[in-house]
Amino acid sequence: MVKENGDLEEDDVMVCCALCCINCGLYTEWDCMGISAKIGLLCMHCKCCCKCRTTCLPCYCCGPVCQRSGCALLNLQLHACCVVLTGAFPCNQDVPLLLNILGWNIYPRCGCYETIGYIRGHEDEGYIEGEQMER
Repeated sequence: MVKENGDLEEDDVMVCCALCCINCGLYTEWDCMGISAKIGLLCMHCKCCCKCRTTCLPCYCCGPVCQRSGCALLNLQLHACCVVLTGAFPCNQDVPLLLNILGWNIYPRCGCYETIGYIRGHEDEGYIEGEQMER
């Protein structure tokens, strides 16, 4: 789901390909229509957003934003309709370390066309820090 400020909920993105701190995925929620971008250096981000039902940025659809969470040396998120490209250096909580080839996730959790939330373990209570709990 898109947050009120226009940012995507990264946990809902289905990963199609990823290498370390850069990934490309599909956002298949009903509110995917629109275009948004966030490019950041340290904690200062420049955002652009052209979507319905989001709050306006300082210059209508663009503006600088200081963001403390998900801070990285370099941060990038581009969203156009259902395609999402994210990257960060170094990896952070919004852009985890992933290895995925043509939808097949290899690291940190194996699977096929899984969401970032599932890979990080946010959608499976039995998944804790890379290990499956025995039931």
